[in-house]
Amino acid sequence: MPTAPDSLIPRLDAALRWAGQKAARTPFRLFFFACIALACTWPLLRTAGSFNAFRDWLPYEETARRTVLKYGQLPLWDPYYCGGLDLLGTPQSRYVSPTFLLSLLVGTLRAEALVPFAMILLGLEGTYRYARSRGASHFGATLAAPIYAASGLFAFSPALTWTNFFGFELVPWAVLGVRRAMRGSMGGVAITAFAFAWMMGFGGTYSVPFAALFCAFEIIDGLIALRRVRALKLVALAVVLSLALSAVRLWPLLQTMSMAPRIVGGAQGLATKDLLPALFGQIHPDNGDFDIRGNYLVGGMCLAAVFAGLLRRRSASLVVAGAAAIWLAQGFSVPVSLFALLKRLPLYSALRYPERFLVLLALATAVVAALGVTQLQVLARRRRWVVGLVGVTAGLLLVNLQPLVMNHHVAANGRVLAPPPVRMEQPFRQARGTRWGVAYYGPMGLGCLSCYDAYPVPQSPLLRGDLDAEEYLEEPNAGKVTRTRWTPGAIWLHTEMRKPGRVLVNQNWHPGWRTNVGTVQSAQGLLAIDVPAGNSDIVLRFLPRSAIGGAAISLTALGILIWLLRRRRDLSTREYAAALVLPVVPFALTLSLVHEPSAPSVPLKTATGESILAAAPPPDARRIDAQFAGGITLEAFKMTPATPAAESVVTMEFDWKVSPDVESKMGFFVHVVPSSGNDLRADHVMISDALEIEKAPPGKTLRDIVQLTVPYDGGGKTWRVYAGLWRVRGDGKRIPIIRTGTATASDNRLDLGSFTVP
Repeated sequence: MPTAPDSLIPRLDAALRWAGQKAARTPFRLFFFACIALACTWPLLRTAGSFNAFRDWLPYEETARRTVLKYGQLPLWDPYYCGGLDLLGTPQSRYVSPTFLLSLLVGTLRAEALVPFAMILLGLEGTYRYARSRGASHFGATLAAPIYAASGLFAFSPALTWTNFFGFELVPWAVLGVRRAMRGSMGGVAITAFAFAWMMGFGGTYSVPFAALFCAFEIIDGLIALRRVRALKLVALAVVLSLALSAVRLWPLLQTMSMAPRIVGGAQGLATKDLLPALFGQIHPDNGDFDIRGNYLVGGMCLAAVFAGLLRRRSASLVVAGAAAIWLAQGFSVPVSLFALLKRLPLYSALRYPERFLVLLALATAVVAALGVTQLQVLARRRRWVVGLVGVTAGLLLVNLQPLVMNHHVAANGRVLAPPPVRMEQPFRQARGTRWGVAYYGPMGLGCLSCYDAYPVPQSPLLRGDLDAEEYLEEPNAGKVTRTRWTPGAIWLHTEMRKPGRVLVNQNWHPGWRTNVGTVQSAQGLLAIDVPAGNSDIVLRFLPRSAIGGAAISLTALGILIWLLRRRRDLSTREYAAALVLPVVPFALTLSLVHEPSAPSVPLKTATGESILAAAPPPDARRIDAQFAGGITLEAFKMTPATPAAESVVTMEFDWKVSPDVESKMGFFVHVVPSSGNDLRADHVMISDALEIEKAPPGKTLRDIVQLTVPYDGGGKTWRVYAGLWRVRGDGKRIPIIRTGTATASDNRLDLGSFTVP
């Protein structure tokens, strides 16, 4: 009679075989994955339609939806924020992706819950397929997929309304496509192109460069394994078609970045002591904020499968990739920084928060764990007792779902929910507004001029929030202008002019604006039209060359991909060359046929209207003459009013001077510290938000204007002003002070005095 363990092993083996067979069947596997995605996003789905009071995003999705459904236009221009900006060219907009259909069907707020569900489901299947391509069994790949697709990044991102970070769920698909392309699959070319185009259209400022990095690792690994350079043939085609298919977003984005370079500060990086809490801790929201705990959770119960995976030779390259991800995540907190080296590359120069590279570690961990289960399954064929280890490891991976799912719940339940914005039907006009309330303005038909984004939006100083009419004549006596119709991307005007004149429109100028009468002009960055005398019916439309050309290139790439997928044989040399060159044709035609004015140089003006460049500091400024390393001196400092009231605006002027060999990529920090309560901060990277340090002329006084608002509870407190410099794209540390001048200094920051709010 067999003992209990002897009878248990066959039963367990049969159960595992049954589970493996079900994992191999797509409907069963997708049902299992859908249950995991539902479990993760249930708090979001349960509150779908509610408004997250903490909105560290800008409502570009809602603007795009409103433009399509209410006005029947392509969403190209956003008049509701910053005085107007190119919606396609805004880095954070995410509506050029299939998920925009959800926003159109159920509304933006409800789609915020549905998109995470759909993207997690997509990420689970993508991770499964990538693990399978690496040699994992159906069973192992299915159990290990949540380690990546349900990891911590996807838990805390929706709590901060960072929906665009779900573009990372497409990284396994992009890498899978590259892997298949290197082995001669035309389907792999298509998978890579579609994955990158989707990420780009989904606001992929991080997911795209991160995916490109992992794809580069996959290419190197493939070349070592295959030992033939010709494997790069289809990879090159995949790169070209990925760029071409993304052109509808990529071209406008490049135009935006050329007009307003994105210069961001670097973060120190992940300290070694924070690595374990980030990967194995639990998210703990504190007043809507999150520390590093659980933000990149993979779960401790997966370690048994990971250790088993280390026994498999195929895991070696993934271990290297995971180690590189940890090294990158540590940023500048280690003596030798791989992150600093990476930031020298153009695609990565503006990245910050290096700890986000842990998401690539999660992907490597998931695949190694899948290989670990597979390795144990192989051993179990020769040693029956190993079946028990397979069962234990599989059970631990199932148990590992609990902390992963709970992480999503804790983050989602940490949100502060509020009623959705009230909708009002009224003629569009600009309002001064506040950046943190920007989501409320669009539904009321208002534009918010309070502007803060991930890049310095070119905003005209002539924008106003108090006009009787949004379109007016520069010379009121020259005639009359009347708005007859308005949409986000087009304005219809009727003019009755006694003489030629200029119509000013209370929105930002962009080279993509076109008119059927007169000529479009930039009036200090304000949209203007020079119109003739007499009566005219004017149609002013936003149709930039970048959108026209980008769409033409993307459609061409889509046609090429469809043609390639229908091929039943390998490409000839002529066909391959045609597929590489054809996307260039619409690009060249657009440049030659669609003309657009060049963007004028941005006037070097401060926020208060003075020239940034001066011969000397103002006479009433206090002389400082403090010298910093790197070739920059603070000549003087001035603050008005000297005794501000609560809720008033304080204007501070820092007068800098640079040497001919000034160090590049430095930033300015301004900390105003109260006797109690929270600091006020005005850290920035350009002088008066208009001039980079390395482009400043030596010998000139550079007037750096900073404006801060004293909070409502600032009365009765003494506030001390500190200022200094830090390396934006270096080690993130403060620049040493060589000479303090008339100020005092501590911790490499100048103490410029204090003021008391009555």
